Amino acid sequence: MEWINSLLDVIKNRTIWMTWALCLASGYLAMAPDRMIPDLWLRGFRREHGWAFFVAFIFFCGLAALESIGPRIQDAVGKWFVVHEGCKRLKKLTADEQAVLRRYIERGTRSQYFGVYDPVVCGLVREGFLYSASRLGDFTRWGFNIVPWVWDYLNDHPELVGLPERRTGPQDKQQIRPPSPE
Repeated sequence: MEWINSLLDVIKNRTIWMTWALCLASGYLAMAPDRMIPDLWLRGFRREHGWAFFVAFIFFCGLAALESIGPRIQDAVGKWFVVHEGCKRLKKLTADEQAVLRRYIERGTRSQYFGVYDPVVCGLVREGFLYSASRLGDFTRWGFNIVPWVWDYLNDHPELVGLPERRTGPQDKQQIRPPSPE
């Protein structure tokens, strides 16, 4: 009885397996030689309407592939959208928000301690720029980490938090010279 329940769970929750099965069955019926099709009625139907099996094969294979990679595509598009909208929001930071995020960039650290009820920090957490590192700390201060993509973006664009723009071109790099003998 338990195997019936697990089979029903697969059918209910995992339509992808059914879709792949329909893909294989329609592909078999569309491309198998006549001697491999056991029923005479099915052979006659295939001769008259063989295109339907090809259409079903293409449809179910496409649907199965979409069900397989669809969540990955959706996740990637969702992450891109969050970063894209977040970058637009980082360009419109208030002075208080800039001061909070500036501490991360100036100190070169991904973690800072702030008041638990600091409205600016709570707003940055809600926006998805910071997150609570843990629930440990004293009663008034917790550690907050900066989200990795925000860290990278603000290090590339420090002017967004009121820091001078960094120059990374070859003309700005100092050449390291050996000490001259004197």
